Amino acid sequence: MKIWQKITRRLTRRSTDPHTPGKADLHVHTDFSDGLSSVMQTLDWVARHTDMDVIAITDHDTLEGSRLAQTLARKYLMPFEVIVGVEVSTADGHLLALFVEEPIPAGLSIEETTAHVAAQGGMSILPHPFSRTGLMMVAERYQKAPERVHDLPLAAVESFNGALLMGPCNSLSPGFAAQLGKPAVAGSDAHVHYAVGSSFTTFPGRTAQALRQALHGGTVRPVGHYWSPQAYFMTGVKWTVLQRHLLPLPRFSLGLPRIR
Repeated sequence: MKIWQKITRRLTRRSTDPHTPGKADLHVHTDFSDGLSSVMQTLDWVARHTDMDVIAITDHDTLEGSRLAQTLARKYLMPFEVIVGVEVSTADGHLLALFVEEPIPAGLSIEETTAHVAAQGGMSILPHPFSRTGLMMVAERYQKAPERVHDLPLAAVESFNGALLMGPCNSLSPGFAAQLGKPAVAGSDAHVHYAVGSSFTTFPGRTAQALRQALHGGTVRPVGHYWSPQAYFMTGVKWTVLQRHLLPLPRFSLGLPRIR
């Protein structure tokens, strides 16, 4: 018997009602970039403490974490799917690329980057557009001519980012998505596993393929909540004390291999 079949009773119950929308967190980081938690910690948390049907691992400028997460989720028959993704550092701010298989170079213009995503059959989502690393705060040409965003092949705009407790981004982004006529989505932007699933996107169905169809059809809906105090605290610890290797953080597992 597979290990995930043995611990079914310990998993968060997921709805089996076909009329209940699926849930997806489209913006998650691990320690393959600037996240605190390992891939295995993240998967453990999603399985045991959330009812997400789909997550996208979107580390900064690397696919390695998302590839590993997808492999492990399939190997251990986890009750959710993992989308291979990346948060690309373009010359014009950050861009989420989902359903991609090959690395996308950092530092290109957002026009070049979205072209790379499209060439792989992937989907581009504009995250936190009014944050300090967002398109509308980084790219001066788009500040001067916001209508140029209409020409970008975007699948959606992140209208709520669970990490951005301060600043105007979450109040400005929903209207921006509406002006562009793009679907609005929400993501946790989790940098610690406690935050995964705090914000999510609902869609008809339960699978990554159903989510992809919902993004194409505009039948996604954002559900925005900020991180828990614990998640903010632990992320702050990571970016201060832990970076100096002064404080070991206990690691959690379900008896699974400790792979990064």
